[in-house]
Amino acid sequence: MLPRVYVLTNPARDRRAMACNATSAPSPVRNLHFVFKVADRARTVSFYRDVLLMQPLRHEEFTEGCSAACNGPYDGRWSKTMIGYGEEDSNFVLELTYNYGVKSYDLGNDFDGIVVRSTPVYDNVVAKGLGTPLSAAGAGSSPATALELAAPGGYRFLVLRSNGEEPGGAAAAAEGVLFYAQLRDNNQGIIKITSGGLRRSPTARPPVVEKETRLSALINGNNSPGMLVLKKAALMAVERAKAQGFGIVGTNHTASSTGALGYYVDLISRQGLIGIVLAQSPEFVAPHGAKQPIFGTNPIGISIPAEDGAVTMDMATAAFAWFGLLEAKAAGRPIPGDVAMDSEGLATTDPNDVLSGGAIRVFDRSYKGSG
Repeated sequence: MLPRVYVLTNPARDRRAMACNATSAPSPVRNLHFVFKVADRARTVSFYRDVLLMQPLRHEEFTEGCSAACNGPYDGRWSKTMIGYGEEDSNFVLELTYNYGVKSYDLGNDFDGIVVRSTPVYDNVVAKGLGTPLSAAGAGSSPATALELAAPGGYRFLVLRSNGEEPGGAAAAAEGVLFYAQLRDNNQGIIKITSGGLRRSPTARPPVVEKETRLSALINGNNSPGMLVLKKAALMAVERAKAQGFGIVGTNHTASSTGALGYYVDLISRQGLIGIVLAQSPEFVAPHGAKQPIFGTNPIGISIPAEDGAVTMDMATAAFAWFGLLEAKAAGRPIPGDVAMDSEGLATTDPNDVLSGGAIRVFDRSYKGSG
């Protein structure tokens, strides 16, 4: 199985954030390729080939600038090298643009990084003594299997172990949810990969339908990933609603986060149905006037089909998302001052205070949100 690749731009600055995969299966459309301008072609190609285990696919030399400015605002000699994990007609690849005589480029603030999920690549990075391990407090009992490193020129990469699943399994289910969230900048996206939010349970077995009627069903997740189980539940609810006018499906015994509920209710509303999803979470939220967390964030998703696209609401009954705390910690940035408290019940802007014994406040910061 080929490595899976994700390109991340910063959705806070660019709402066109992109997501793509490199898979062994042919794509029905030409996959995205991403362009890097590189100042040291030899070192850069060596990094992608010898560290990330990509293969050079083709190389072209040009004697004058591209009329479409594809090599940037340069008129001189330049080259491009295509490199990736599979042929570019059916897989994601990188295009390395090299302008002769240009010694460096200034990095912008729009590109966040590229995620490569592959156990062989991860093991190769470890063997070479490269990469900074990433983990997040509160995300699980074991460290996240993610390494951060930079290519020549400073472009950021995250390398993760594969969960060993073929396309179409839990990995494929998760990707749709994660990139739905990443495009909307709602704290439920790629942070789940690097913080351990998708960690696979060693006791996981395929989910099974334990109870079933024409209108309803109950799915035992058997410690399978929450995103896989909830997507199965949403599709079963759609089948029942189309046949009977109404459908309700519950799930239990899932091993990880279900992600952004908006993804699932949008999936339902695209079928011409009203989608409603309710979920629970571990105890992260303190009632109004208290400091001990006893509530979950308990998210709610609703989507109603309309002529110009669905009207979708995706919210939690907490003032801030748990994974938003992990995202803020990873980025080294503060959180708003009125959304959480430390272990003493005092307002804080430091996500570390909340993650080490503090609590999130209820969404309306008053007693009504504690009912």
